[in-house]
Amino acid sequence: MEIFYLWPSSDTPYRCGVEFVVSCYVDQVFALVSVDPTVSWPGKNLEVHLYKTSFGACAAFLANYDTSSWAKVPFGNGQYDLPPWSISILPDCKTEVFNTAKVGAPRFHRKMTPINNAFNWQSYNEQPAASGGESSITTAALLEQVGVTRDSSDYLWYMIDVNISPNEAFLKNGQYLVLTAMSVGHVLHVFVNGQLSGTAYGGLDNPKLTFSSGVKLWAGNNNISLLSVAVGLSNVGLHYETWNVGVLGPVTLKGLNKGERDLSKQKWSYKTGLKGESLNLHTATGSSAVKWSQGSFLSKKQSLTWYKETQRSFQISPCATMISLMQQTDLIDVIAPNLLVFQDTSSLILDLCCKEDRRITDRVAVMIECLWKNINDLVWDNEKEEASKFVGFDELEFTRYIGWLKCNVDASFNHCLGTTSRGWCLRDDHDIFVTTSAAWDGGTLSVIEAEALALKETIQGVISLNHNFVVFESDSQKVIHALRSNFLGNS
Repeated sequence: MEIFYLWPSSDTPYRCGVEFVVSCYVDQVFALVSVDPTVSWPGKNLEVHLYKTSFGACAAFLANYDTSSWAKVPFGNGQYDLPPWSISILPDCKTEVFNTAKVGAPRFHRKMTPINNAFNWQSYNEQPAASGGESSITTAALLEQVGVTRDSSDYLWYMIDVNISPNEAFLKNGQYLVLTAMSVGHVLHVFVNGQLSGTAYGGLDNPKLTFSSGVKLWAGNNNISLLSVAVGLSNVGLHYETWNVGVLGPVTLKGLNKGERDLSKQKWSYKTGLKGESLNLHTATGSSAVKWSQGSFLSKKQSLTWYKETQRSFQISPCATMISLMQQTDLIDVIAPNLLVFQDTSSLILDLCCKEDRRITDRVAVMIECLWKNINDLVWDNEKEEASKFVGFDELEFTRYIGWLKCNVDASFNHCLGTTSRGWCLRDDHDIFVTTSAAWDGGTLSVIEAEALALKETIQGVISLNHNFVVFESDSQKVIHALRSNFLGNS
């Protein structure tokens, strides 16, 4: 089955499209909605759906249903290579613009790292629903879940009151009755008299499940509440729209004096959703409507518990360019969680380089290089590029001068101490430190003068080491311009 989506566009009345694929317009829409497809089977596990109108509009879907092998699908005047279990779309019956198995994205091996004391969790416990409550419906049958909820919630309560005679033998000998409930999916939580008695769940291949366990009942009225959970809705398969979810039975109690009691056709009450959903606990306004527990009172390993954490501001505040670069280098999921934890950028970078694999650290280095380049361009040429204009992350090469030394100089002024500091270091072409020096004075030098003096001392040190090939780096624009004789000053 092909699912075709239409939406208004400023260019044409309708358009169809897929991310990162050039939009296709009205002709294909008319082809799909004007005629029924011509279906052909050019080979084993191959299928072609052709839509073609009398006025020339044409679109085609080529399918390879083999789950393990590629296939060559002959169509029109050519052949198309299709990966296993995939469909190719040809909006003009010639050009393949999309294949369901060829959607690529960078993949990294994510590593889970505990973040201690990074979150301040709070909890709220709601009580199981019971029959006779508000917003419930009653009928003498077990109903299909989605038919009741209309997909307004993934949760549906099945509730029933069970009366137990005081003459039942199991009450006297201390035994439990066996409650059995059969569901067609996907998860079932069983509560008896407000207490969780157990959970059962199905799987992707077989969503059906059966809960069968001993439950503690007492003489008189007992409330049994079955919380059925739908884990998503089916979206593929033969007539998947007819597939059922929920407790369809039978539901039985075994161990009574008269043997087994079938509860399936007795009076059941239904309630859609959880209390927390109706209170909108997932919103800022709704979450303020209840009292939350925290610290030593935080609920742990209890059913029907809501947890919340108020997002704090980042310890490190990323600029817009950095955020954009993190997105472009696919590092947003790696770096963003750590912005809450580390106090400074250097600690964050050190942690990433120590704990992440090479592919991640390489991209971190590329991102830093791009940020550094942008800063330099802004300082020297008063230019700044948007992150979206940076290209070739995987191909970026760092200039390395074989056999040369690299010199970095820097200077700063400490207003509180009234001192000017300067320093310089030399590294070889493998980034190994060769020598370094630092000095302070009582504020007699300006930062520019200290930078120039540090550069002079570095040159003298290089001469003493008999090195002729050195790359010098300075952050002072005026110092560099002075060396270039663009500006001449007293210093």
